[in-house]
Amino acid sequence: YQPIYSLKEKCVVSLEALVRLKDEKLGAIPPDEFIPLAEQNGTITQISEIVLEECCRFLAKHVLSNPSLGIRTIHVNIAAAQCLNRNLKESILPVLERYHVPTHMITLELTERTAIEAPKLMLWHMQEFGKIGMGFAMDDYGNGNSNCSYLIRFPFREIKIDKDMTWSYFENPTAKIVIENEIKTIQKLGLPLIMEGVEKKEQSDALEALGVDMIQGYYYGKPMPETECLRYIRRMHFAKEEYGKS
Repeated sequence: YQPIYSLKEKCVVSLEALVRLKDEKLGAIPPDEFIPLAEQNGTITQISEIVLEECCRFLAKHVLSNPSLGIRTIHVNIAAAQCLNRNLKESILPVLERYHVPTHMITLELTERTAIEAPKLMLWHMQEFGKIGMGFAMDDYGNGNSNCSYLIRFPFREIKIDKDMTWSYFENPTAKIVIENEIKTIQKLGLPLIMEGVEKKEQSDALEALGVDMIQGYYYGKPMPETECLRYIRRMHFAKEEYGKS
């Protein structure tokens, strides 16, 4: 789980569930290597189902009984192959019901590529999930061809700016102008904005000055196993001034 930090509330409010793969012989295998293979051979759906199950178990065991943690949602990535299934809601909702997890505590993340794979079906999915209180976040916004037209076409509840866009903002004057305009547009639409790839204090401070809602990146926490993640969040609550400095 990687923390998503609220710049307004000064605490972790969400987590993103991330998959890591370790082989006895090969060691750690990066997601950008095994995820494309999983998409090709069809096992990506099984991986997504395992992730959702683990997230619901985590919420039921640690979060629902401990609201002081402040975790309101877990972001779960959803694959294009899953979105092609018209019974997507029927495959997800029973898992939440089994663990008594409220629908608003799971946010489904999808990329531009997933959204345009079958746009009419995706729009229908988003409307159906919206009826039961579950929202979608657009992941990797700014990566590829994603632009404001996607914000018009699909009822996203959150927008996540791709880490490469975040890094470009601090390295390229032209990119800075473009990204500032994108941020203002998203803010005017009233959509919460998450900037990914934040690794330094000065980056966090600059984004806070722009009115960015939330940030995600190594400065406010790397991806961690659940026990370490819980310990990290609790430590942050007791010593906010030290949070993000280690």
